[in-house]
Amino acid sequence: MMDVKFFVEEEMAKEKVFEEIAAIANDCMSFKIGKTGQTVDDRYNNDEDYRSIYSYIKELYANKNKEIIDDLEAYCIDEFIEYLNCDNIKDGDKSINDDMTTEDGLYRLYIVWR
Repeated sequence: MMDVKFFVEEEMAKEKVFEEIAAIANDCMSFKIGKTGQTVDDRYNNDEDYRSIYSYIKELYANKNKEIIDDLEAYCIDEFIEYLNCDNIKDGDKSINDDMTTEDGLYRLYIVWR
């Protein structure tokens, strides 16, 4: 049985994440939602493609449970994929970060934008 307190905290986090994504998406040229086991600074700085395309990165949510981040990323992409400035591609293929590892025990959902 799922812990009710846990469920409420996750739903509140999801609502906050949606608000943050919407605020950025409505005021940028383009954006992309992603997940990582790295810090967002490491993710951004270690990816030349991100640095050449996107000007900003922001951590939206972090959790020790990888499945929560996996589900939240998929849910967010589903919600925002229809935005014309969304650079995510929903093709059913496995994401390169589906097998992500973490050094500090946290998995992160993030957004990059320009």
